[in-house]
Amino acid sequence: MSSTVSTPETKGSSQPTRQTSLGSARRVSKASSRAVPTLPPPEVPAEFNLRTLIREQLATSEPDPHVIAERVAKLVPEDQLRVALLQVLPDFVRKVDVERRPAGHSIGDTYTAHADRSSPNGQPRSRWDDAGPWYKRLLARREYIDGTWKFFGDLTPEDLDAAALLRETTAARTAEEARKLREVARLARERGAKTVRALPAEVLAEVWQQ
Repeated sequence: MSSTVSTPETKGSSQPTRQTSLGSARRVSKASSRAVPTLPPPEVPAEFNLRTLIREQLATSEPDPHVIAERVAKLVPEDQLRVALLQVLPDFVRKVDVERRPAGHSIGDTYTAHADRSSPNGQPRSRWDDAGPWYKRLLARREYIDGTWKFFGDLTPEDLDAAALLRETTAARTAEEARKLREVARLARERGAKTVRALPAEVLAEVWQQ
């Protein structure tokens, strides 16, 4: 029986070629890594909160909220876009709801009494039957009362008092701030200041920290 014995490869035949190929690959790999650095993906908090991103951008020197909004939009990770949208939508929904509310309407604006009119079933018509679509919109508007959202038509007298108090408090706060703005404007003119920043801090403190 004859057996074939494979002889080991000599160093001169294949080893140099293998080393050259490996060295070249390493050099290409190093060159590629230098040309295109690999950066770690941005860390996303376990519970994504859009407020955190907004507050970071509000701390910058940019005054325009539209610019800040654009910056924040670029910073929101793609897999968190829906979460971010759900966080901002409630405020936008409330804004649209306020926009569609009837403004300045009273019953006398659209309602004219018809004493001789009756409903199709022969029963006397309600005075609201001719009130117009604004009445339905009024009843359907939403109010935030003590932590709960309700339709206007479902408010109790106590709810109405709470809603009125909230508006009175907000109006008083707005009126007070308006008074301070007028006073600062007067002081700026009196001192020849072109901007608020040009006024001494103690002057602002006298007005704003009252």
